[in-house]
Amino acid sequence: MPSSVPPGLPHVLRSLVYLSAPFLAVYVFSYFVKIPTWAFLVLQTVCLPIYLVACVKIKDFRGRRAAAHLGAIPPPSHDGESLGNIDILVKFQRIYKQGFLGDGVSEAHAELGGTFNLSILWDTTTVTNDVNVIKTVLATDFNNYVKGNFFQAFMYSVLGTGVFNADGMGCGCDFHCGARSITHNSQTPQARCGNAALHKMKERLVEGHAIDFQKAMQDLVSRFTLDSASEFLFGKCVNVLESPLPYPPQTPEASRQEEVLTLADKFARAFSRAQDTIAHRGRLGYIWPWLEIFNDKTGEDMEIVDSFLNPILEDALEKQRAEKKAGLWQDAKSDEVNDQDTFLDHLVRTTTDSQVIHDEILNILIAGRDTTAGTLTFAVYFLCMYPRVLERLRKEVLETVGYSRRPDYDDIKSMKYLRAFLNEVLRLYPAVPFNVRYAVNDTTVPNPDPTGRPFFVAAGQPKDYWGPDAPLSG
Repeated sequence: MPSSVPPGLPHVLRSLVYLSAPFLAVYVFSYFVKIPTWAFLVLQTVCLPIYLVACVKIKDFRGRRAAAHLGAIPPPSHDGESLGNIDILVKFQRIYKQGFLGDGVSEAHAELGGTFNLSILWDTTTVTNDVNVIKTVLATDFNNYVKGNFFQAFMYSVLGTGVFNADGMGCGCDFHCGARSITHNSQTPQARCGNAALHKMKERLVEGHAIDFQKAMQDLVSRFTLDSASEFLFGKCVNVLESPLPYPPQTPEASRQEEVLTLADKFARAFSRAQDTIAHRGRLGYIWPWLEIFNDKTGEDMEIVDSFLNPILEDALEKQRAEKKAGLWQDAKSDEVNDQDTFLDHLVRTTTDSQVIHDEILNILIAGRDTTAGTLTFAVYFLCMYPRVLERLRKEVLETVGYSRRPDYDDIKSMKYLRAFLNEVLRLYPAVPFNVRYAVNDTTVPNPDPTGRPFFVAAGQPKDYWGPDAPLSG
């Protein structure tokens, strides 16, 4: 269970120990060498800035020396106009609220190439969309890259020890192969939830209102994916589709609509807010712990999430205990998956550790819900922008499926234009546009210039990779 200690506090305490070194050095110096009080105060005032500048210079010197030893050079640097590139940090925060995540680095890639260094408050990250570099990180030099303690720390209060927040195979449970086999059972809940979503849209259209894309449509897509994902993962639908859609703004109905939240609505909103909080931590880098010294900003939201999720998990564990007592239980193997198994069923057969089950369920829920919701939202957005694409896609669907039959897996596989359309949506707006790894040892990555020396990556330095080749999972 995540600790009750505010997540930023341990990092801040370690930082204070690190920052206290120059003050302690001045005190020891003044103890052995008698100096006037004014000189002591001046030294105490200037020692920290001098110490920090010296640390940055020493780090740069060691980096250049290590790069030379490996026959490498640093990637080009993306620099802002303010001290510590604070203006770039502010720009990224604004883009997160108003645009797409990749907008902040596209211009830098256009100017500097596929790989460059970005330093925010002297904390350097290597950013790349070069397929050869990504191949190095994920394949040829895989063992030298980890998610690292810092990444895991700011994710832990939501993701725990789940598969997206662990190196290697996460908790070590042998359920991943079985989980892949279980996903074929998702078609039934998706069909049921799809009907419910379409019914919601028809109700609103019959009333004479358009579906407001910014609010109602995104809200509907998010609810559809959460209901369908929760049903095939838990065997229990959270039923957020039961709540009414928001009316378009500036309509009389919108002003009269009273928002009454069910437990499922609260779960969905809290879950989204918690994810937004840990994403915000990641963008702030080592600043975020100082903002969470006294409280965990995900704490209240995760209490809501757990109040909904924990009874479901406890029911599954109680069912396992009852079946074991009755002699009806058989431990699962990775290749033994029943047709009616949910992901939760398989987890309970694999481990009885309630925290492991809790963390893995939330990790896979994020994977199953957010990637689909984002892709569907962007798909509808593009269909509104490009009516000719909509017309051609509608024609293919009607020719393949007709007006009343629901498409099955073979239908979707055979619709080439649909697949091309979705691939283009994912290329332009990938479901997970960024991923992060930290180098374990000093290393190099390929330089796109075949005549140039490779790029240097220092040990402990994060590497952000993004673009159409970035994977959909952590």
